[in-house]
Amino acid sequence: MDNTISDYLIQKNDGYFVITYGGKEFTTPNGSAIKNADVELLNLIIGELKINKKADPSFFGFYSVYCTYRDFFCDTSTIFSKDEFKKIIESDISLNTVAGPECMDQVAQFSSLTEMLEKKNILHTIFGWSNNFDKIVDHFYDCYIQLTPVQRACAVNSSQVHESMLYGIILAMGECTEKQYAMAIAAANAIIPGVFSDATSEELDWVIERISSDAAVLNKFNKLVNI
Repeated sequence: MDNTISDYLIQKNDGYFVITYGGKEFTTPNGSAIKNADVELLNLIIGELKINKKADPSFFGFYSVYCTYRDFFCDTSTIFSKDEFKKIIESDISLNTVAGPECMDQVAQFSSLTEMLEKKNILHTIFGWSNNFDKIVDHFYDCYIQLTPVQRACAVNSSQVHESMLYGIILAMGECTEKQYAMAIAAANAIIPGVFSDATSEELDWVIERISSDAAVLNKFNKLVNI
């Protein structure tokens, strides 16, 4: 539904700031009130609603990440089983490099991932990651279950938007910068000028800017949310 931005207000209720719309609490798709102890996050959400002209959780941003967290992680603290996690990781874009020699150029941009794995003696080989897949699942599942509910929500958003739960976890843990995250996602998508014939410097610059911005949203959300 299209909403008029002037109808969104921030009010204090039971120790939290809440967004109201038309005199009623504005909610997530599952009906949870959009509230937070820090007003800055709500201002960012309203700013997005002003740009998008409507509340659409399919559009990546503070509102969509909030909906994921509030509806699936805040109260229930959703934790995937190891089998569920493994199924997600099977399609992780950072583990599915091209079959040719260009894969080494891709892996070169995965330094945050490879450094974490090398500490566990899990190495990338000429066969890719396949020989060590179960070890990768074991290591990152241990990392995943140690994340806070907010961090898990951010990692899931990374998986949904950028097809990499692994890099979502790495970013949530503070083990990579926003630009390193963006470079890894770009490389996984074969956007490496001079290596892949259809990749250009202009495309890479645009992709890095966009994905770095997405990573910044995840990092800022992780810092600001307080329910």
